[in-house]
Amino acid sequence: SMTNTTMSARFAESDFRIGPVLTRSATVLSQHFLIFFGIGVIANVPSVLIGQGSESVAANPSGQGAVLLIVGGVLAFVLSMLSQAVMVHAAFQAMRMRPVSFGESLKVGLSRFFPVVLLALLMGLLFMLGLMLLIIPGLILITMWFVSTPACVVERAGPWTSLKRSAALTKGHRWKIFGLMFLMI
Repeated sequence: SMTNTTMSARFAESDFRIGPVLTRSATVLSQHFLIFFGIGVIANVPSVLIGQGSESVAANPSGQGAVLLIVGGVLAFVLSMLSQAVMVHAAFQAMRMRPVSFGESLKVGLSRFFPVVLLALLMGLLFMLGLMLLIIPGLILITMWFVSTPACVVERAGPWTSLKRSAALTKGHRWKIFGLMFLMI
């Protein structure tokens, strides 16, 4: 049985190519579509409701509407972070050729919830600081930290360690990762 570190080292040492990454992603997604689709739908319900609610608040501004938008925004952020942790666990289980279970992935996602939220807040703050320094440093940071959430969930690393681990894993492949991010956007 491989350990998480061995698994990560194997990924880090292999040559990173965008084509196989997209192919592997599509394969994992198609094999477990209902799980990923369900997680994505649940995680995005608050965002859809916020979009609809913001139109009604703009038409009829009130304190209650603003509070609902703030609560909805917090809920959307929380569900987004939880869904990322759950999806990362499920994807890594699939890549390890292990059974993918929504219940197990949810359990792992919930156990890593606070580190993932702290990681997202730390990344967001540092990314914004990087953007304020003429945009390029922010783009470099977000590229370096592309796999910080998987490091946090799979390797059970803390937020700062996840950023450092992601920087180590992406070293030598950052232009390709930046291209992949650009392609996804």
